[in-house]
Amino acid sequence: MDRTTKELRMTLLENGYTPLPNLDKRCMLPKWPTVEVTPELINTWDRRNKRFDATGLRVQDGLAVIDFDIDHDEETMDAIVEEIEKIPGLEELSQTALIRFGKGTKEAWFVQTDETFSRIHSRNWVAPGDSEDDATHMVECFGGLSPRQFGAFGAHSRGPDGTVLRNYTWDGPSPADTPKRQLPTLTKKQFSKLVDTVSETLKARGFTAVERSTSGENDTVRVYDLTEDMVFNMADGRRLTLAELRIAATGGREELRCSASWFQPGAQNRTRCLVGTTKKENLFVWESAACQTHMEKSLEPCDLDLDKVSAELSKLQDRSNESFRNVLLPASSLSDGGVTLGVHQVAAQLIRDYALCPSQPSACCVPIESRDPNAGVSLQMFKVQFRPYAEYGEVGPRGGKPSLVHPVDLWLASKDKVIVGGLRTRPDKPCPTFSEDGATFINTYRRPEFDCTGGDTSLGLEFLEHLVPNREERTWFLQWLSFKYQNPHIPGPAIVMVAHQKFGTGRGTLFKLLEHLLDYRYVRHLSFDTFTGKTYQSQYNEFLANAVLVCVDESSESTDASLFRTKRNTYEHLKELVDPSPKRREIRVKGRDNYWALSPTSFIIATNHLDALPLPDNDRRFAVLENGGTNDEAYWKRVHEWIDNPSNCAAFAHHLSSIELIGYSPYSPPPSFRAKTRMADAAKSDIDRAFELAVKLMPSPVMTVDQLAAAMRRARDEDDLRFPPRWDGLVKRLAERNLFRVGEIRGRNSLPQIKGKRAPAFARTQSDADNFTSGPAKVLRDSLQANDQVDKSERSIHPGRRLAQLMTARGASQQQLMQTRNSTSH
Repeated sequence: MDRTTKELRMTLLENGYTPLPNLDKRCMLPKWPTVEVTPELINTWDRRNKRFDATGLRVQDGLAVIDFDIDHDEETMDAIVEEIEKIPGLEELSQTALIRFGKGTKEAWFVQTDETFSRIHSRNWVAPGDSEDDATHMVECFGGLSPRQFGAFGAHSRGPDGTVLRNYTWDGPSPADTPKRQLPTLTKKQFSKLVDTVSETLKARGFTAVERSTSGENDTVRVYDLTEDMVFNMADGRRLTLAELRIAATGGREELRCSASWFQPGAQNRTRCLVGTTKKENLFVWESAACQTHMEKSLEPCDLDLDKVSAELSKLQDRSNESFRNVLLPASSLSDGGVTLGVHQVAAQLIRDYALCPSQPSACCVPIESRDPNAGVSLQMFKVQFRPYAEYGEVGPRGGKPSLVHPVDLWLASKDKVIVGGLRTRPDKPCPTFSEDGATFINTYRRPEFDCTGGDTSLGLEFLEHLVPNREERTWFLQWLSFKYQNPHIPGPAIVMVAHQKFGTGRGTLFKLLEHLLDYRYVRHLSFDTFTGKTYQSQYNEFLANAVLVCVDESSESTDASLFRTKRNTYEHLKELVDPSPKRREIRVKGRDNYWALSPTSFIIATNHLDALPLPDNDRRFAVLENGGTNDEAYWKRVHEWIDNPSNCAAFAHHLSSIELIGYSPYSPPPSFRAKTRMADAAKSDIDRAFELAVKLMPSPVMTVDQLAAAMRRARDEDDLRFPPRWDGLVKRLAERNLFRVGEIRGRNSLPQIKGKRAPAFARTQSDADNFTSGPAKVLRDSLQANDQVDKSERSIHPGRRLAQLMTARGASQQQLMQTRNSTSH
């Protein structure tokens, strides 16, 4: 922590606020809701909490915060402020409140209240054209009656490596220069009126209320509806049952998020719900659209029947008096004909059924036949589990208390127990164990088996024809799918399915079919942002070791065509993930040590935008297919019923195995269908377009970096393109990546002299580079000098016409041309 941060917190304390040390918008300080903040305590943060260099403010002692959780557009926020200031007594609230900006158009107004309260809130609202799966909007007022802190200074959010992604800012004065006593004071009635006014304004602007959301003065609503038959689609791609979700949430410090598909089948946003545990370690799922906290059905409060409770307590007392040998555990069937096995027999079964994995101490006791790559319990828990099967040994000749013989101790002492280096998903290896690099591993992969007969493939093939209407693309996709089904250990190229500005085309239905064909245990789902490396979860890649297929859910966001570095970084991240060949990768798992494993993972990405992935023209890893249109509800019902019939899936799997694969290779670049050409072009940044334009219009086939930069600068100014800061340094990288260097290294024509300056030259083609390298130096210099003698009329082409010339030369359609002009005109 630097001196400025400490001084800021001291100033905030003097101004009547209660500062807290934050990591970002979160406060990780133990007991932060109740800790007494003093100058002495702030001095200790300098030594003990250096990484918490952001600062939050605790809502207490009359401080209140109006939190406008509305991230839509500035016009909406302006309309809300205009209506709020029509409320009597609040005519100048936007001028007197302290206004803090966070993400997007969200604002927090710091004021005072004359009466403490917990929370006064509006309903959740959905913007026109959005669904509940998109961001919802609301306003909340916090009056200090329940624990709450707001990030105020420093980091709002951080990336996986800790770098600051966004900082808090203030509109004019802030708590650092405004004592709390100077803030405007609102009555509780005014807070309620403000909330109602926001709701009325949103409704008037076409927003619709989330049906299950509520408004008024209350804490978050609790709904007891979580049941054991539910499945939760997690942000990291896992699909967990309620029991598995309970284990994942208990005692963990990681932030768990999932989609709302467990109660809303069409929901795909896997960050919509937050998963955690209460102070009593009870599981909860907080759903953001309705601001509802969902709890397990079994915890629902009810009226107690005292007689029934007394009877149950009596039963428990009777059970506790029984011998522990009569307690049978569900972990293993440790009996023989109804007779409980002895300790040595139990140990023998442990040797047969369990392995010791020293590389994962927190889960070192692992079932050998497991299909779960995260299976295993700690040694301590393993001993507790099998404690009922321990026996006392015989009394020795000297008497005394006999020693306790534990079956797990016998298992540990046995030289016959299996010791493994970890659990791996390896379709190319035998199971349940295999050996590699001198170590034994548990193989969690089991090939799906279809024993059913009598199925029909016709509706499945009809569905694929609807999904991929182009025959050439569909034929290649079926070959890809056939090869993957028969060789699940080979990734092959990734597939991008594009339904440009269309929804409901059937990609989710395809993912369901693939879960049946490849086994849902080995199919993971990722959000688009996680796949492209834009979320905190992107740093963890366990799916590369445990999934044969990753389905990337639909992206409804297009990218910014001007962000050159962002696009380059995104593609570099994708190259790290996608490789047609099985590749040994470092696997990063949250809460466990990293390890290396061979990855069998293939990818299918669904997107609704042509510019979703920044694919270069020479990409060799992705195939891009175009999807068809939508269909009626009756059709999709028939398709889902067809998929749910095991006989049909068996028939479809048999059909895939019979497909002719002549001409297909998973290691060859996939065909460049029309959609890929369009995606590569649409994803170009403005600096990419300017570079391509400069090369295309350069008079000579050979050029220097300075000449390219000058031409790109003219294109930027004339065509109103947006370049990143310090873009000049990127030109050389673009030239080295896309052009061909002239000259021999430290030899002939390597650094021609132009205008008294020596610089490397680059040619459009390899043939040109070879010719200029071997040719006379004067010819090279004359060709370079020709670039500086461009006719002025050529430089004054009307804005947009240069891009038009370039696109026309590349054979672009009129529609593409208009899209390109539009993307470069703002």
